[in-house]
Amino acid sequence: MRTLSITVTAVDLKDDIRVPRARFRIDRSLPQIVSTVAGEAGLKPVVGDSPHGIGWPFLAQTAESNLHFLTRLAAELDATCKPAGGALVVQRRGEGKTAAGDALTPPRITPQRLTDWSWSYRGRTVYRSAEAEWTETGTGVTHKVKRARARR
Repeated sequence: MRTLSITVTAVDLKDDIRVPRARFRIDRSLPQIVSTVAGEAGLKPVVGDSPHGIGWPFLAQTAESNLHFLTRLAAELDATCKPAGGALVVQRRGEGKTAAGDALTPPRITPQRLTDWSWSYRGRTVYRSAEAEWTETGTGVTHKVKRARARR
């Protein structure tokens, strides 16, 4: 059996981005809001092309963190919001582009390209499991696997 190993590092979400806030915004665009929130969290703001021109005449943020606020706005736009690689990224789902506008093509990984694999877990102990999902491009069949973390 061949296995694909993916290495990830979680973003530290213990910072100011998760502190509940109450404030409002008048006549603000999505890039302006993302820029403000990213600046407060020490991240670079990145907004994809599709949601870039969207704005609101009035927005209320009531007792919710900046991250939750942006995630809520992104959900309304069928987009996603996440801190990644030192940036706060807001990008519409399924566009096939990176937030920078580059084409996003899935890599083709054949068994000949796999040489070794390993699993390690470092960091926060809050998470009890990991889940991966992938779709076979030839058949369109989606696979999902979930593994629980071993107890220490």
